Amino acid sequence: MIKKIEGCYLLVGQDNWSKDNWINQVKKEILNDPNDMMNYLEAKDKEVIVSNIIDFAETLPFFVDKKLIYLKETGLFKAGKKDETEKFEAFIQKIPDYIVLLIDEKEVDKRGKLYKTMKSKHHIKEFDYPGEEAVYNILSANAKEKGVMIEQSTMRYFIVL
Repeated sequence: MIKKIEGCYLLVGQDNWSKDNWINQVKKEILNDPNDMMNYLEAKDKEVIVSNIIDFAETLPFFVDKKLIYLKETGLFKAGKKDETEKFEAFIQKIPDYIVLLIDEKEVDKRGKLYKTMKSKHHIKEFDYPGEEAVYNILSANAKEKGVMIEQSTMRYFIVL
């Protein structure tokens, strides 16, 4: 389902359900154990301190191939944290190949240097709300996976509600 995961990913958009599903798939792929604190760092809002992220990234993975860093609503992609943003931008320029970095933001300033670096050197995944057809496809796949048979007209009825 998920192709090979490597490098940095900027996850942008308001569709938290799709975003969370994708993040959980990445966690399963990268980490042997969901409670692995040696190879996983998560930071949100004010917990995002670039020097701590760099320190974590500089140590090699422990009994796995990669380490995973998940940052949520960092504020680095908006005006106001110039020093931190510059340090972070320098870090992602030369991020180690054993690090997978997920940056989850609802909104970003596409004019900033950090965003432009992400766009040119790494991956940007947009998670916008899906349309009716995409919701139908997601629900159909989930129903089939669980062995549930539901008629197309019935499913479309629930989607429209």
